[in-house]
Amino acid sequence: MPAKRNRETRAEKQARTRAELIATAATVFARRGYNGASIEEIAEQAGYSHGAVYSNFEGKAHLFLAVFEDYMAERVRELAETQATLPADAPLEIRARALADQWMERFARDRESVVLHMEFIAHGDRDPELARRFGTRSAAMREAVSGYISQYQEEAGVELALPADDLALVLRALGIGLAVESLVSPEAVRDDLYGDFVELLVAPSTQRGEAMKAPAYDRMGVGYSDVRRPDPRIEAAIWAALGDARSVLNVGAGSGSYEPRDREVVAVEPSPVMIEQRPPGAAPAIQGVAEDLPLDDKSVDATMGVFTMHHWDDVARGLAEVRRVTRDRVVFLTLDLDVTAEMWLCRDYLPEIVEHDRRMFPTIAELEGLLPGLEVEPVAAPSDCSDGFCIALWSRPEAFLDPAVRRASSIWHVLPEAVAERGLDRLRRDLASGEWDRRYGALRTQPSLDIGLRLAAAELG
Repeated sequence: MPAKRNRETRAEKQARTRAELIATAATVFARRGYNGASIEEIAEQAGYSHGAVYSNFEGKAHLFLAVFEDYMAERVRELAETQATLPADAPLEIRARALADQWMERFARDRESVVLHMEFIAHGDRDPELARRFGTRSAAMREAVSGYISQYQEEAGVELALPADDLALVLRALGIGLAVESLVSPEAVRDDLYGDFVELLVAPSTQRGEAMKAPAYDRMGVGYSDVRRPDPRIEAAIWAALGDARSVLNVGAGSGSYEPRDREVVAVEPSPVMIEQRPPGAAPAIQGVAEDLPLDDKSVDATMGVFTMHHWDDVARGLAEVRRVTRDRVVFLTLDLDVTAEMWLCRDYLPEIVEHDRRMFPTIAELEGLLPGLEVEPVAAPSDCSDGFCIALWSRPEAFLDPAVRRASSIWHVLPEAVAERGLDRLRRDLASGEWDRRYGALRTQPSLDIGLRLAAAELG
């Protein structure tokens, strides 16, 4: 049996120092405001030197962003607790009202936080990069609310009048606006006003959704984890590319798919909703973004990422951060969109998929410029791929007609609904007439296909 470790590792010590600085900074910012707080006071009260602060944070703004991340994570946990207290069959209007009431109760107890965040927003308005970072972290609450709405849609089989992301955005903005109004006219904003309005806003949507139910919704019992399960062949390729690395950073880790189970894993994921979905036994996740990784220089042997770079705000900056924290190698699963564009769905039915992805994914040439010595290998997609991301369903055209399957891939959440329906209607007609099988029927028995999956790996040593 290995000996028990009593001494902190370097990473553990840094994590403790960082956590203590953030906790102290939260107290100082709340008392002094953003402009009135100083690094000197925070360091002194935390019992650390100024150098300890600057070795963990770029400056006061960066420290405030870390405090805000913790604040948002705590608000997301409170939302989860509120939802957990409701009956399993509670309708959406009751769930939405509970979120609204919880927000106003929190505001009544902690008005200073709203004032502080407004102060920082005004400060960040003069610094676009700072504003972008704040916005990325502020999105956590909106993503959490959107996740609850989407979960309800799947479980209840209803179609809302607005997409979940849009509805979450409106609800979040309304709550912030009422909080601001309450600061200047407290007598005008009664405690239950937000809840009353949200219940009225959402209830008609669910009633319309009930009327829109169709038999297909009755058959939809497949959740995200049933559609998006790691495929063992893709998994084996990623793990082999990691080589002999013993410690691995998974950036944009999501719910933990494809993370190696026989190595030390550090998971970094921006969305608290995805962090909450990580299964028991998965590596603990740190909430953070690729462009600002909360790790020491050269602290992991390898970094991996699976379909993550198209979610980053700045790929060049993200990869610079990856190189900073990684000792030996980086491994990313991405797409060569020139190949993807030839897959039948993207070529004949929805070319808008690749048009959108070209704006989001870095090209192979761009990656080669950012990662010298990059080696790119094709990864064939098996016909029975268990990871049901959009184009992995190349041999199963009927799957694209299943709303539950589509919900498990992000592209269907960003394509305009009219565009998606137009392409899917053509596919539906071609399947019914036999035209799809006349052109592509051989794919149904083909064992694998190059749909553009590429394993991009580079040695950093």
